[in-house]
Amino acid sequence: MRNVRGEFADGFYELEIPDGLDGFDVASRLERTGKFDEVLFNVFVKVHANPNDQYYGSQWNLPKVSMSSAWDLSTGDTTIIVAVIDVGADYDHDDLAGNRWTDIGYDFYDGDDDPYPSDEARHGTAVAGILGAVTNNSIGVAGDGAYDCVF
Repeated sequence: MRNVRGEFADGFYELEIPDGLDGFDVASRLERTGKFDEVLFNVFVKVHANPNDQYYGSQWNLPKVSMSSAWDLSTGDTTIIVAVIDVGADYDHDDLAGNRWTDIGYDFYDGDDDPYPSDEARHGTAVAGILGAVTNNSIGVAGDGAYDCVF
């Protein structure tokens, strides 16, 4: 093993386990020598979760909540259904249709059973996109993308 940086804190050392060796086996052997109080793993993971969606770079909100780090841990659960209560959403939108729940929902803004947006700003579509846009499809925005949405 290679001592990566010597003693970097009071009695702490960072050792590099060579490729091909089982880390758990090495840790067990080190502990059995009686020279170590404990052996801990320091694992580095490369971030590869930045999506390829066309407007991802314009989504200022996702870096603020460290979404890339969250995507490294999980990309969601398709069994979870999220309701978007807003002014309706474009449920036929290319980025939303793939994650639309089978039932459409209700338009609380217009008071009818068609939640297609009647507002000019498309606020409900934007909110639904944050929750349910299909991510890594090279179009539109990146959303959590793993939830079925009811609009």
